[in-house]
Amino acid sequence: MFNRRRIVTLISTLTAILIFSSCTQKSSQNYLFGEDLDKAAKIFSTRPQNQENGILILNLSQPALLSALKTDKLKNVIDEDLSKAIQDEQNAVIAQLKQLNPEILVFYRYKMVLNALAIAAPIKDLEKIQSIPGVMMVKKSQNFQRPQTFESTSTDLQENITKNNSALFIGAKAALDKNIKGQNIKVGIIDTGIDYTHSMLGGSGDSADYKKINPNEPSSQFPNAKVVGGVDFVGTQYDSGSDTFSRRIPMKDANPIDEAGHGTHVAGTVAGIGDGVQSYNGVASSAVLYALKVFGAEGSTSDEVVIAALEYAADPNGDEILDDKLDVVNLSLGSLFGSPKILYNLAIKNLTLGGTVVVCSAGNSGDLEYIVGAPSVSDEALSVAASVDSMDHNWKFKAVSIQLADKSVILTEAVESSMTKKIASIDQLQGKLIYAGTANKDYSSEEAALIKDHVALIDRGEVTFAEKINRAQAAGAIGVVVVNNQDGNAFTMGGDGSFKIPAIMITKELGSKIKESMQAGDVVINFKVDKQIEKPDLIDTVTDFSSRGPRSEDSLIKPEISAPGMNIISAGMGKGKEAVQMSGTSMSGPHIAGVMALMKQYYPELSVAELKSVVMGTSKSMVDQDGHAYPIARVGAGRVQIDKALNATLASETSSLSFGEVRIDQQKRMLKSLSIKNLKPNDVSLQAIFEGNSALTMDPVNVSLTARGQQKVDLRFT
Repeated sequence: MFNRRRIVTLISTLTAILIFSSCTQKSSQNYLFGEDLDKAAKIFSTRPQNQENGILILNLSQPALLSALKTDKLKNVIDEDLSKAIQDEQNAVIAQLKQLNPEILVFYRYKMVLNALAIAAPIKDLEKIQSIPGVMMVKKSQNFQRPQTFESTSTDLQENITKNNSALFIGAKAALDKNIKGQNIKVGIIDTGIDYTHSMLGGSGDSADYKKINPNEPSSQFPNAKVVGGVDFVGTQYDSGSDTFSRRIPMKDANPIDEAGHGTHVAGTVAGIGDGVQSYNGVASSAVLYALKVFGAEGSTSDEVVIAALEYAADPNGDEILDDKLDVVNLSLGSLFGSPKILYNLAIKNLTLGGTVVVCSAGNSGDLEYIVGAPSVSDEALSVAASVDSMDHNWKFKAVSIQLADKSVILTEAVESSMTKKIASIDQLQGKLIYAGTANKDYSSEEAALIKDHVALIDRGEVTFAEKINRAQAAGAIGVVVVNNQDGNAFTMGGDGSFKIPAIMITKELGSKIKESMQAGDVVINFKVDKQIEKPDLIDTVTDFSSRGPRSEDSLIKPEISAPGMNIISAGMGKGKEAVQMSGTSMSGPHIAGVMALMKQYYPELSVAELKSVVMGTSKSMVDQDGHAYPIARVGAGRVQIDKALNATLASETSSLSFGEVRIDQQKRMLKSLSIKNLKPNDVSLQAIFEGNSALTMDPVNVSLTARGQQKVDLRFT
């Protein structure tokens, strides 16, 4: 039997609640970019592609600089002796590598978050590389797939977005009222780049300016007042998963323009400036952004590149003076069933020791245990699930009406395909439903005659949605209704293609009712009705796609917090002033990155761990549509509340208490300790309360904290 992760709540007499869910030193950033990086791609492009080469990360014996910081006048400073030791060790290892095989190339030299080298080398040399003095560990680089989102459509707003939007929903107004907008806070977007020509991101707002940009050359439009720095770590042609090895070699350039759209949308949510018509302000609208581009125009990225971005975040100008470190970095990327990769765990831990908050999206793989993605599962990363906010498009839905043979009318949600003509663009459209099977092959002339000028009712399965719609359109159908072949909700049908007729999906249950009625007479669908279907119980629920935890290796609590990630409106790459909607934990993560920028400004004295505890401890408990509390592994501590976090009473270096998986053969006693800090200028009294089932109990604990005081608390469980 395994015990489950629990929540411990300390309730203050002031009604505050804290939830604990279960030689010559280089002075340039050029040090990071290894001496072989610029020539590597050209070299490998001339080599036989069938030669077995690999990209390796070599962790060396000296500790990373951020792991051994010194303090001078209350500021973190680099140990100069350690810095020299790291450089000497790296130089010695590189000399050994070149002696072993001159074809070995050095891409990156990490010293801040890791003491490591990223190299390209023939796999046949692996064993010899591992035996080089100073090399403690060799890891083959692994890939991160390009971030996936659900839907990417232009906005069709029916509401005042200055009064109701995802940032206001999580309490951003409370920060605005205190003039906390992220001023002087630096946020790194480790992603596909940023479209700095977009009006939300300091650009002209003229889409023609985006089209003029050569992504491989510097641009006069970058940097600007909003996107103040950054670098393209990889180049346009980079794809870490390519069969052509030369394309797997990163080629740095100075232009981090977005060529995919994902990073631009993310950046807008963190710190964009909206126009109040098509778009709204990001969570921390006065923060400045750094575009850390780790993806090419297509394909995936890899460990050594992402770690290079983390290294950059620790010291952007590379002078080993930490006053320019980034305050927050956002990583809306990941891999499935994330295990705490030792190098990521170490790199993120060290980056947080330097004072940078690392926010990671949990992933979009749904309600499957242990599927939460890396690097969000790293110990110090703040892992973010996706929830639903209160914007109208998330709970007020366009409807279609279906008149059955007995003249009764059913109203159902118009769940439109992303490939088809939008119902909103049609004045009127109604027609008789004609059952058309699964559309797994082209319709005969006789079948097409029956479908022509009517609406095809097609079952899901056997072929793609695009094939079904294409065949119906070719047969003369004026619309398509696809019946789900699985129990549960209808969903947006995606795929390749663009069709001139509308198409929606309906549930299996409704499809059965329609088919039965068709036996008795005509069934007619009206795509344009002046009614909506309202589902307010969807607000503050977790999205279906949000990845569930806990961490696969040891059941550590991940994700840790939730934020809006459904149909989020933000900047559209190459669109000038236009906004687009996207869904995914890629969208919820940037909300939290913005929140942490606000927290960094408001609580400058708190550590990264303490800031995590503040936002987690003041989050809102979440329930599903039936009112049942979500498991911690689904939503973490709950949905972030900026207003509550700005009024927090308590902070702790421990933001969650995780028992992991504990096999219980007999009654056991377990001890968890944490240090609690009082953020208020007055004394507080606390009582620890355990919320869970009777299989686990906790001894009563009472705590008194003096004003601004701190105390260790022992929690004993049976």
